[in-house]
Amino acid sequence: MNNGTGPGDSSTSNKPEHADNSSGSRPSPGSNPLSGRSNPAQTPTSSRLNPAHTPTRSQPGPGHNPLSHRPAPTDNSPRGWFDLGDVVVVPVVEASRLLIDPAEFFPGHPGVPSGWAAEEPWFDPGRGRLVFTMQAFLVVTPYERILVDACVGDGKHRVRPEFDRQDSGWWQRFSATGLSADDVSTVVLSHLHVDHVGWATRWADGRWQPAFAKARHVLTASEYDYWRSDAGAAAMTRTGDYLADSIEPVAEAGLLDLTPPDAEIGPHVRLCPAPGHTPGNTAVLVTGSRARMLLTGDVLHHPLQMTDPDISTRYCVDPELSALTRRRTLEWLADTGTAMMPAHFAAPSAGHVVRHGSGFAFAPAVDLHRPGRYVVADRPDGG
Repeated sequence: MNNGTGPGDSSTSNKPEHADNSSGSRPSPGSNPLSGRSNPAQTPTSSRLNPAHTPTRSQPGPGHNPLSHRPAPTDNSPRGWFDLGDVVVVPVVEASRLLIDPAEFFPGHPGVPSGWAAEEPWFDPGRGRLVFTMQAFLVVTPYERILVDACVGDGKHRVRPEFDRQDSGWWQRFSATGLSADDVSTVVLSHLHVDHVGWATRWADGRWQPAFAKARHVLTASEYDYWRSDAGAAAMTRTGDYLADSIEPVAEAGLLDLTPPDAEIGPHVRLCPAPGHTPGNTAVLVTGSRARMLLTGDVLHHPLQMTDPDISTRYCVDPELSALTRRRTLEWLADTGTAMMPAHFAAPSAGHVVRHGSGFAFAPAVDLHRPGRYVVADRPDGG
């Protein structure tokens, strides 16, 4: 798949008037981007589309920080959006700068991190802390409005102090896109960790109720089964039972759609199996007319895992499988030029993967990034 950008004269109703569209191709629905194939089959999206060109990405030298010229963001304001042609991906940030001790997150790799991934914006050298972002992703297609993951949520009792009964303003930032909750057709839950499910519900009429009451909520059956098992219940002791306030109300309302890990969500969006971090963990492949992007979720949490893909977090259910999935994913991204956007990379969160020694490096997706606030122009049905 070629993923370059270029000027074009086409436009779509889901883009602001100033947004450009160029042409490209998308992979066939049956191809699996994480299966190890370096060039999945492609089918043209329409007879008027032309193949996109591949962007040129330089190889960073040893110890070089590819983002050294970019200031670190310090607030939760909009970070722009990503233009895939007839599809747009909009990060909706809940917290831009969560600081965590490396020893807590990566206990198997003690000591002070070094190299390009241990610099701003991903590491705070003054405090010796890793920098993480909490964010969800709004995927706007000509047919659907899809929310991928749901962050921590506000007002919920949580064990982690930073998450406990927080007031993040996320809902206001979501609303600033021009959408209401009823405009969202699908909520994709990549996995059931506390920082990916919170906004699935809001407090109303004395109880937690589905926040997106007209949306189906997509989750793999294996993930749901695990977290409802004895093993899953034991794993939730560190966080508290977030299923009770964030997932079970959705299930009780008949909105939970348990799917296979490679389910096709729509013409532009499908799941990709990514087990290891959790048993039913998934990534989300978004395909536009000009480019595609893999929302990797928690396949990797921090750029240090690009420099050494064998590093897994203390929160991975199966650390060895998580490392294998991560390496295969990064190899596929590097081989195909597909952009990625992890759930917790500090801005600029989206980038291209390039091979770098025994690991990988990150080149910001400046070819896809568009500055400013994204506002949805109209609804898929024209209403």
